[in-house]
Amino acid sequence: MTKIGIVADSTCDLTPQQYEDLDVVCLPTPVYIDGVTYLDPYELSPDQFYEMLVSSDTLPKTSQPSQMVMLEGFKRCAQQGCDHVLFITISSKMSGTYRSAQVIAPESPIPVTVIDAKTVSVGFGHIVAEAARVRDRGASIEELVAYVEAIIASHHTYCILDTLHYLVKGGRAGKTASLAASLLSIKPILQVSYEGEMLPVKKCRGRHRAMHDMARLVEQYVKKNGPIYYSLMYSSNPSLAFEFSNVLENLALSGTKLGLSVVGPAVGTYVAPEGVGISFYQRPRMPRM
Repeated sequence: MTKIGIVADSTCDLTPQQYEDLDVVCLPTPVYIDGVTYLDPYELSPDQFYEMLVSSDTLPKTSQPSQMVMLEGFKRCAQQGCDHVLFITISSKMSGTYRSAQVIAPESPIPVTVIDAKTVSVGFGHIVAEAARVRDRGASIEELVAYVEAIIASHHTYCILDTLHYLVKGGRAGKTASLAASLLSIKPILQVSYEGEMLPVKKCRGRHRAMHDMARLVEQYVKKNGPIYYSLMYSSNPSLAFEFSNVLENLALSGTKLGLSVVGPAVGTYVAPEGVGISFYQRPRMPRM
């Protein structure tokens, strides 16, 4: 039976312990703050990062893992006895990681299949965790790729940001940039599109109203498509996630809550403090093994 190694970059916002438990190789994302380089998630905790983000006079920057780091990850899988690597990357609309991986993959000592997660943060983490779960049940590389692509096709992420300043300044705003000039007390609901791009969904006056409207978007999906698996996420302030959780509970959604996650430093560079959101998906049928 083929042994498959799974590699992911750290913008999937899993913790170091989760990478270990899932047997996934993490490629750290460099985060540059005030002239110092930190490797997310190993050298900078989310709490430390958000404190530094608020106090820093300059906007932090990030860069994708280098091709050398990617190749080292592939070699690590080979050294562990793997016959094939599945490398899942952040959305190609948000980073050049996917394209760089395609270039360096032929130099790997074992075959590498590269998949664009078409999302980021907790949603990306869902995809990586599901891949590990199905891999561990004995799926072939073909079965695993098909399953992961089905998860990606069903995945949704909605979020409310306190400000679009960091998203716009960091060049990750996409079609949300036009909202920046008219924000004031407006809290936009954003979503990651099927193509993996951050798009505005609705402008709401105040966070409370935005939370209720975001919950209704989830409710509409569930009523049309059935039960979901979901996680709540926040940047810097967990009380916002608890508040949104209460809003969801009042709707009595049909779904399984997987947990509560904090947006890590690499993604948090653009999300900024006081963000809150939800990522959800539906599980396709397991491959026959």
